[in-house]
Amino acid sequence: MNILGVYPVWGHDTCAAIIKDGRLVAAAEEERFTRHKHALPRPHSMTNMIDQSVEPSFHSIKFCLDYAGLTMDDIDAIAVPWNPDLIVKQNFTSGSRLIPELAAKALMLPAGRLWRYKKLFRKGASLKQALYYDFFMEPSLSGYSSLPEIRYYEHHRAHAATAFYASGFENAAVVTADGAGESNATVAWHGKGNTLTKLREKMKDQSIGNFYTLATEYLNMGYGAEGKTMGLSPYGKPNAKIREKLLRRLNPETGDWYEGKLETLNEAEMGFPARTNQAVTSPPYSDLAYEAEEILEAAMVKVAKWTVEATGESKVCVAGGVGLSCTTNSRIINAGFADDIFIFPAANDGGTAIGAALECAAEMGEKVKFKFEHAYWGPEYSDAQIEVALKQSNARFEETTDPGGAAADLIAKGKVIGWFQGRMEIGPRALGNRSILADPTRTDAWEKVNEIKLRERWRPLAPSMLYEAKDEYLENARDSPFMILAFQVPKEKHKEIPAVVHVDGSTRPQTVKKTTNEKYWNLIKKLEQNNGTPVTLNTSFNVGPEPIVCTPKDALRTFFTSQLDAIVIGNYVLEK
Repeated sequence: MNILGVYPVWGHDTCAAIIKDGRLVAAAEEERFTRHKHALPRPHSMTNMIDQSVEPSFHSIKFCLDYAGLTMDDIDAIAVPWNPDLIVKQNFTSGSRLIPELAAKALMLPAGRLWRYKKLFRKGASLKQALYYDFFMEPSLSGYSSLPEIRYYEHHRAHAATAFYASGFENAAVVTADGAGESNATVAWHGKGNTLTKLREKMKDQSIGNFYTLATEYLNMGYGAEGKTMGLSPYGKPNAKIREKLLRRLNPETGDWYEGKLETLNEAEMGFPARTNQAVTSPPYSDLAYEAEEILEAAMVKVAKWTVEATGESKVCVAGGVGLSCTTNSRIINAGFADDIFIFPAANDGGTAIGAALECAAEMGEKVKFKFEHAYWGPEYSDAQIEVALKQSNARFEETTDPGGAAADLIAKGKVIGWFQGRMEIGPRALGNRSILADPTRTDAWEKVNEIKLRERWRPLAPSMLYEAKDEYLENARDSPFMILAFQVPKEKHKEIPAVVHVDGSTRPQTVKKTTNEKYWNLIKKLEQNNGTPVTLNTSFNVGPEPIVCTPKDALRTFFTSQLDAIVIGNYVLEK
């Protein structure tokens, strides 16, 4: 069976994936092709979508089909990580103007789309459902004359499918948490064999993710910048007054999960204004980040512990946007009630096309269980394709038979380089194929790399290290291939790798196995031969608000328009 997963273009983190015979073949996020973060700008709600004048294209669908060697005619089903019936039930019962607005728009639709309404009516769909289905998927699949059956899945079920089916665990306790699905926001599941059973849920008016977003917005971090709040939290200290205010929104100290009622933060209650240009690493803003992080972590630990006890399972899986919180994930596994943990690396909505396709495949009888060993599921480019881009740029370059060695030599000399190899990663973190690399032993590398990337100077940077070296550089070390767990660095190592140790002594590493990414492993090994340290500073290959680079052209443009010193792209080296 060939299943195409599609996250529709009206949402954020639009993406696509192909599951073939129960196995993932290709996946990519739309932002990497459009060069707009989170695949924006575009209409960001169904209401706004009716005023859209230009039909959006869907590059990630085309990539997935091409890479798998398939056409739409080969696809057995399209799986969508949202269920319109649940959204209709949730949103169209309280005076919403969406239905009359869509109905007015429908009068101007071409006959072909009106025919689709009639077809839906014959199937017993209501006017609301027919209108919703049309505007939900039609723009996402425009250009394809014939389509297979479209199956819709609850949003959190798609999250749970990524976490469980890709974990390699036979059975597990599964927790999904984000801003909101159709109506829920935190869900406990029991993963068993090829099935997921929902156990309990909290609705979006008590969303852990939206609670954290309230703090992020008050800190003026920007859209989708909850990761900044996580990075800021170690600069803060316990603050009883701020904690008291936040506990009114989300309180993990009551109930067997948590209780609360989300309300926006305001100056009258908080005692200080929302941040504009004030120093964010100083009180009260750093303390707000600290307390918000503490409450988030406590709530997630409580939910995970309850789920382990309810299922009787010793392994935990996590997905949903909250799953990108490295410190939260580590606190769960370090709490002692679980033996192992798996967090899907694209835990945000950018991975839900994979989850919907996996759930659809399971529903259609495929065996979908596998272990997600790596995140390299996007496009790749041959040296011939790279050379074309190089010649078009009129750049001076050298060819090498040892790109890892060339990169290691540059890094050891203090250069900050772009590293472009193999298939692009899925998820928000570069893992050695679309990366900016630097020497973590240099005290100035932290500030230099943040300056190149146009990031705030206080933000932490992460290391990639040889898997074999993890016990030397991490306390309570475990495999961490996706930069999605946090660890303390032994004090005696702080001075050795100062550029990747945060102010609280923590780090968010990627452990690199030779069997998973031999080219990147060799680079780090050769860097160790140069400076004695089997670690490189690794951050995503992008600057400012741009997404991670996808193509050779993207990489070269970013190289030439930034302060990067060099780039190793395929078997070619360019220096400034």
